[in-house]
Amino acid sequence: MLAPLIDDKQKITLIEDSGVQFLDFGLRLPALQARRQFVRQTANGPLLRLNVDGNSGKFLLYPEDGGAAEVVRPESDIALADSLKLLAQQWLALP
Repeated sequence: MLAPLIDDKQKITLIEDSGVQFLDFGLRLPALQARRQFVRQTANGPLLRLNVDGNSGKFLLYPEDGGAAEVVRPESDIALADSLKLLAQQWLALP
């Protein structure tokens, strides 16, 4: 059974010095077929999400230091629905 979605205007109270507390959240994701493109900077490195230039349609990778974006070719093209399948029926702890 899924928990009802909490109205974001509803107040959530955490009890101080009471140990670990759990909150159950649901998500509304209207665009499950939305796709994102990724690339790796090194062979075994993490996937880095690319941004699409609205004018040229080229894929851009922005460096962490805020420098100029690099035009790159996507290595992976993944739908949001496919990413979420990995987490279906899994409990995910977030700090």
